[in-house]
Amino acid sequence: MLESHLMLYSIFLLTTFIVTIAMPNLLVAVISDTYARVSETMAATLAQARARRIVELETTYGFLRPTMDSSREFLMWLNPDAQTDAKETWQGQAQLADLTSRMQALIEQSSNDMLENLNSTIGREAASTNSRLEGVEAQVEQSLSMLKRLVSSQELTESLGLLRRINSSLSQYGSESSL
Repeated sequence: MLESHLMLYSIFLLTTFIVTIAMPNLLVAVISDTYARVSETMAATLAQARARRIVELETTYGFLRPTMDSSREFLMWLNPDAQTDAKETWQGQAQLADLTSRMQALIEQSSNDMLENLNSTIGREAASTNSRLEGVEAQVEQSLSMLKRLVSSQELTESLGLLRRINSSLSQYGSESSL
């Protein structure tokens, strides 16, 4: 029985050693390796993130910058100077006014172009509708003339029928009077 307790005691000590000492050492080794890999790529990743942000800012706000010359290749930030007198106009307000006037001119030009396009489309459709209407009017006139001819031929037929009846009445009257 002592041997079985000794065996259980030794398994307990071995398990305790592995769990309390070897496992945290393994965890520290894995974390250290990961930290070393991240540290190696940290500078490159940071530079790449900054470059992405600069590209994003350039695409979003790059049109606000005046024409680029070779001596100034950086983002232009419009920040009011803390020492500027309140009566002086901030440079960004003038640029904003210029941007607003350019946008209004573009909107007006776009509106004029759309109106011209709409007017030309309406003109084409009106001309097409008028030509179709003229065709319909011609067909109506032809139908009216045919109807008039038909009515006149029908009147002629009725007149002929009336004349035949008169003629037959007269011939009957003549035959009765001769008796």
